[in-house]
Amino acid sequence: MQDDTTAGRGETAKLWSLIRQVGIAMLSTVEPDGSLRSRPMYTCNTEEGFDGALWFVTDRSDPKAFEVSHAPEVGVVYACTRDNVYVALSGRANLIDDRTRLERLWRDELAKWFPKGKDDPNLALIRVDVFEGEYWDEPSSAASAAWKAVKTGLGSNDTGHAKVTL
Repeated sequence: MQDDTTAGRGETAKLWSLIRQVGIAMLSTVEPDGSLRSRPMYTCNTEEGFDGALWFVTDRSDPKAFEVSHAPEVGVVYACTRDNVYVALSGRANLIDDRTRLERLWRDELAKWFPKGKDDPNLALIRVDVFEGEYWDEPSSAASAAWKAVKTGLGSNDTGHAKVTL
């Protein structure tokens, strides 16, 4: 049996592996009227790894930039039906203006959404600090493996469920 710290690292590594496998997330924000809005977002921190934060590029004039500034609680979902991989995360988003990090996180794939490129002065980053998540990674339709990352606890049990600190 693994100790809690080792189990937590293993679960976080598994979570990150699944996020990288899918790559494109659906980011859900809260609109001013209280309704939810989801849109696809390219996960940029694939080279930097996962330390509990996810990074996305946005145009600061886009509604999601306003939404995360006024209601920072967000949902992030990754899904690949072909591989039967599903990841659901909850976190707190912040709009970040950091040109150095933007340079480091920029990928050529982003040009289709941001044709002016990484030097566009309207670009900003969204950082999502994940505080809870679950994944399902089953070869069959019975999704039984779950993981929750809760900043307040560590632990594991024999049911395929583990809690880790991010």
